[in-house]
Amino acid sequence: MPVLAGQKTMQQRSNRSKLILALSLVYVLWGSTYLGVKIATEVLPPFLLSVLRFILAGGLMMGIGFTVE
Repeated sequence: MPVLAGQKTMQQRSNRSKLILALSLVYVLWGSTYLGVKIATEVLPPFLLSVLRFILAGGLMMGIGFTVE
């Protein structure tokens, strides 16, 4: 069945929906980082906050790495 100009296939709509969802998640997560840092620096010194962020991120990446292989 040929696709007419202006009609989108289900695959194209699905890909567009996934793209919009992925960009929305990046927007929310990236934007919330600035708010989180602002609040956290009121409680913790910046150097300690950086250390905790790197330890958390490293542990998360290591855990993902072990489960993938």
